[in-house]
Parts: sequence; C-alpha cells; structure tokens
Amino acid sequence: MVQYSIASNPPQQEYRRPEVQNPPAATEEEAHKDGLDLLHQVFMTALNGKFFQLRPKPNSLILDDETRTGIWAIGAGEEIQAIGGEVFGFSALNLQPDHNVCFYLGNRETLWARGDRFDLIHTRVLPDDMRNWPDYYKKAYGHLNVGGTLEIEALNLELFWDCEEPTFNRNWFLDHLTRAPTYGDKQYLNFKYTKQLLENAGFRDIKETTINLPINPVVAGNTHRQKLGNHFNFGLQVLFKIRDFTPPGSESHPPSFDWIYSLRNRAYCKLVVWTAKKPLGFWDSVLR
Repeated sequence: MVQYSIASNPPQQEYRRPEVQNPPAATEEEAHKDGLDLLHQVFMTALNGKFFQLRPKPNSLILDDETRTGIWAIGAGEEIQAIGGEVFGFSALNLQPDHNVCFYLGNRETLWARGDRFDLIHTRVLPDDMRNWPDYYKKAYGHLNVGGTLEIEALNLELFWDCEEPTFNRNWFLDHLTRAPTYGDKQYLNFKYTKQLLENAGFRDIKETTINLPINPVVAGNTHRQKLGNHFNFGLQVLFKIRDFTPPGSESHPPSFDWIYSLRNRAYCKLVVWTAKKPLGFWDSVLR
C-alpha cells in the first residue's frame, strides 16, 4: 500500500446538457472519471453543498472509503483546513492532490490491516458497488475512534413516481439494470436492511435521510430542484454509457435510454444517507 500527499486543486466543472455519445475505447477511462465527477456534483447539489452531515471535530482523521477520483476527499480537505485534520482516500483513480489529503493504494484488507483509527469514515455507494456489507460495517466500526461516525451516501437508481399513473414502464427500465444479488460473499447494498446491519455491527444513533433526485429539471418555481434535475439528467446520460452500469457479463454498452430524458417523464431516483455513531463506553462518557 502506498500513501502519498497531494499538491493541486481540481478544476471546477461547468455543466450543459448536450447529447452524450458512446465514448470510443481510447476515452472510456476518461468518460468513467467524468461520470464519477458528475455524480459528485449531483450529490453535493442534493446535500446543499455539505460535505458532512455531522461536522467533524477539530483535528479529525477522516477516511474517504471508495474515493475513486478523489474529488470528495480533496474538497473535504479544503473544508476542514480552518479546524485542522487530515483526509485519507482509499482506492483511487488518477488523483489531483492537496496538502492535507493522502491516498492509500491497495486492497481493502490491507487498509484494515494498517490498524488506523478514524473520527469519520465516509463512503459513497454506487449501483455497481459490491461488498460484504455485514463484514464491512464491523470493520468500519472497529476502525473508528469511540464517538466516531460512519457516513454512507448511496445512490438508488430504482425509479419512483409521485403521480398515480407513471409516464413510462418502470419494469422495462429496471430489467436493463438487473444483476445477480450476490457474487461470492459480496452483495449489492440492500436499502431495506442497511439500518439493521449497522445496528448488528454495534452502531447507535443511526439516522437515515432520503433525497429525491428528479431525472428531469421540471420542478417549476424551484431553482434548486431544477438545478438538481439538470445535473442528474446529464449524469445519467453519462453513466448509462459506461460499462460499469451494464448488465453482468455484457461486453457492450446498454441500450439507449434516450426516452427517459423526455421532459414529460417525471420520475425520480433517490439518494439515501445514513449516519451511524460508535457509542461512548461507560468510562468515556464519565471522563467527558
């Protein structure tokens, strides 16, 4: 595992809504990274620009597990400069570093074997993310300091409607994203059972927040929701043309989902955020 410090800030993204073409093979990696950074903008817009649901204490050690392009870790490092602390990103693509951010390279078992303790573990879960979730929560619990927080941000691509009659067939859409529920000892995140699994691992004070992500910017009179819909719409166009989001075993891109982006379609997906605390022991609470 390699740890190294960082040295420059990432450029800010500008967003439009052009037609997104299938990327040629030579640029698939770049398209993948662009899609991940677009999703970061979706998450940050949905969360009103907040990097943390619970503000970290001064001089905190923060782990960004599944940091990917490092964009959250770098932004979080800038966010805590005034109060001190360090951010560590795990499992990164090409990186754009900053002075109080470091990255770990290697597998997750090597990460846990280091024995580091953190005040906050942040992780983003995308639809193609498979882990042994009961084991993951136990390992995260063990690598948090007492009183520390695990924060999970998970994207649910299932479609929902507020209207009684959907404007298109939800099942047709979901059929193209269906995957086997398990792969060895790894599973896709189960939104229904996450809270129970966190409790089983020892976490307490678990809070769940759900934010609707409109697939089109059609919320009249609500600038924030229109912006969120615009970002998410463009992000979907990119993600559906990346192989990570095609059915298992597929060597080609998924079918066109262009019909989803019609402004007459009012469906939404969901961003679900959990925060879970590692409770204080008896003597910890007395000494405080």
